[in-house]
Amino acid sequence: MIVTITANPCLDRNIVVERMVSDDTMNPIQVADDPGGSGINVSRVLTEFGRANVAVGFVGGGTGQDLRKLLDEENVKHEFTEIKGNTRTNLIISDKTTREQYRISFAGPKITQSELECFMKNMEKYFDAEFWSIGGSLSNETPETLYRDLIRMGKANGVRVVLDSHSKAFELGLEEGPFLVKPNEFELSRAVRRELHTLQDFVDAARELHRRGVGIVVASRGALGAILVSDQGAWNAVPPKVEVKSKVGAGDSTVAGVLMAVADGLGHDEAVRLGVACGTATTLMEGTGLCRKSDVEEIYKKVVVQPID
Repeated sequence: MIVTITANPCLDRNIVVERMVSDDTMNPIQVADDPGGSGINVSRVLTEFGRANVAVGFVGGGTGQDLRKLLDEENVKHEFTEIKGNTRTNLIISDKTTREQYRISFAGPKITQSELECFMKNMEKYFDAEFWSIGGSLSNETPETLYRDLIRMGKANGVRVVLDSHSKAFELGLEEGPFLVKPNEFELSRAVRRELHTLQDFVDAARELHRRGVGIVVASRGALGAILVSDQGAWNAVPPKVEVKSKVGAGDSTVAGVLMAVADGLGHDEAVRLGVACGTATTLMEGTGLCRKSDVEEIYKKVVVQPID
């Protein structure tokens, strides 16, 4: 069982317009809502592959109810902590003509101390899970120590905890030595406090996090793929070229792919291969749609994985 944790879920509203213009009315040619949030996306991919999982976190208000309904429609199991605040709605606007994408991400509702305590208490029933996968941002006034505390709690009870976040919450979480982290270029650069340009820069930075206590470091490099560094070695995984329709959720899909491979006992070279295949397959989808198993299986065959000395 994999438990995904999304402290700041959202309803992703995907809007497609013919062309973005200023100072004029634009009528959408397509509007669709999807359940959103990093951990929730991991759950959606795991469910697509038939893997046992449950999505947890904080939801509230009418938007929260809409989010639950959308997850039910995708058969994603969820056990959220109810809050008084209203779950946020994010906007993803796609320009059909230029293929540019604009993302508007809101801060999210306030989480009260009693709601936070209720959530932490509920996490005790997941101590038998194989993984906790923490993803995404924190909502308004939520303690920046939340992810650090969850990693500490999980590790103390034999759970392997994954962290995919940013800013102070990510930095504090790193101090607890999570089982796996998946930073992108900007997050990895901030974590090691230097700019990254070459493949070797990424490898050196990932190895630095590994030395600091992270079990597996998966550093995503966008269209160039990802590298993985662990006790088993280091690998560079390069995907085939595809027509990218949206990048939303690609990193979360990568996390899901890596977790599935590790859960199956595959080597970490195969883990990064499956992770990159899932992430790449997600870019084939419009808006915030996530990878389809059939696409992943085809792309998986074409991902090139090379060991790094």
